[in-house]
Amino acid sequence: MVFEVDRARFLERLLAETDAAYCPAPRLTGPIVRVQYKGYHLTASTGRADGDLYAANLLVERPGNPARVFHALDYFYDACEAVRYAREWGQLWVDSNE
Repeated sequence: MVFEVDRARFLERLLAETDAAYCPAPRLTGPIVRVQYKGYHLTASTGRADGDLYAANLLVERPGNPARVFHALDYFYDACEAVRYAREWGQLWVDSNE
């Protein structure tokens, strides 16, 4: 239970930091997708970047290993495209790091 609380706080802080880094003015948070892939937990999210762009962000977790965070993998005009890209990029990362 402690891990779940700490994990929830970590994710909340990560998303807040992502939003702060890419959203100088308060804006709505973008979509978030969480998937499990080959024993990894992938959390794809987006934050507003300059102009009308959305940054694709990714959190990769695996029990017993340190979490990896990837900010602004690429930029998109659509928030859903950014999240989809981050999820697919995460799956490719897992495949190449197994």
